[in-house]
Amino acid sequence: MVLSAAVTAAGDRIRWVELAGVEPARVYLHGLGATSPAYFAASATHPLLAGRRSLLLDLLGHGHSDRPEDFPYSLEAHADAVAAALVAAGARGAELIAHSMGGAVAIVLAHRHPELVSRLVLVDANLDPIEAPAPGAPVPAGSSGLASYSEEDFLAGGWAEVRDRVGPDWWSTMRLAGRTALHRSAVHLAAGTTPTMRELLVGLRIPRTFLYPAEDGALAGAAELEAAGVSVVALPACGHNVMLDNADGFAEAARAALDAAVYALDGRRIHTLEDFWREIGEAVGGPGGYFGGNLDAFNDCLGGGFGTPDDGDFRIDWYDHELSRERLGHAETARQLELRLGRCHPTHRERVATELAAARRGEGPTVFDWLTEITEGQVPGALRLR
Repeated sequence: MVLSAAVTAAGDRIRWVELAGVEPARVYLHGLGATSPAYFAASATHPLLAGRRSLLLDLLGHGHSDRPEDFPYSLEAHADAVAAALVAAGARGAELIAHSMGGAVAIVLAHRHPELVSRLVLVDANLDPIEAPAPGAPVPAGSSGLASYSEEDFLAGGWAEVRDRVGPDWWSTMRLAGRTALHRSAVHLAAGTTPTMRELLVGLRIPRTFLYPAEDGALAGAAELEAAGVSVVALPACGHNVMLDNADGFAEAARAALDAAVYALDGRRIHTLEDFWREIGEAVGGPGGYFGGNLDAFNDCLGGGFGTPDDGDFRIDWYDHELSRERLGHAETARQLELRLGRCHPTHRERVATELAAARRGEGPTVFDWLTEITEGQVPGALRLR
């Protein structure tokens, strides 16, 4: 069915095709001059991806959505409009599969509205600003070509030149976009964001995958992305429209990305051991989730049966771990040992008191050491310190 939500003060509406299924919702975002039902219907109904509540959403100014003339169509404005639609749809903590410009919007959305996005699968998304074509050089068909026109020239007839340049396939959905929306979206996409989309992507604290055509060669900056926890996957037999050119390969790669058991810890939110229990519980089990409330329980949870895969094939990405290392240092260790001393069995008090005295001197293992050693002992290689 087609649903909609007002996303601006004037009541302009974003529309989406919704397929019923289990939560959490999966949201598909299209690229410039495209529409999600046309580009993603086959993917959302593919046997490897079907069965999830799916929103095939058209960005404002595109496809079935409204085309307001007074909307800025910046990446930030697009992201905020999508956020309003997701809130209205009750789709918090959604998984986003986003292509091209839609991927740039998804990155900004996850940065500005982190509570709405639990995972990103980016499909040959724009990560960097795009240089304008050199004077006298052929005008490309993509966003930089559209952005090379002034808005006045584009509306006065430049759009027809773009129509002839992009060809009938892309034009079949581009013609549905408002011309003002199309031009402004292209201008802002080519200009990018500050910080750049790439920098925002690196800073996100959720599982992220970047799919791109293998025939393009090595992805620029892939090593830096992977070091930040982004999975970079090249797919064969496809061009920019990966999901259309290689439907089965795309579905397989997207399913692998969505099913991968990756649990993200945000070190910025961890000040105490109690904070760690909250963060790991929510990372594995969602809001209010449990994954241990003491060291012995944590050790047991890592052994399986508390939300992680039974085969132990999972990963914990601890972001800003150096900040956590500092906060979970000897001062926090002494606090925890003081608590332990007050409740431990009398036969253990001498040992705990000795450990407490060492922690107060800034010596011995810390809370951070306890946690990392337990994890490595139970699931070797699962912990990635970012």
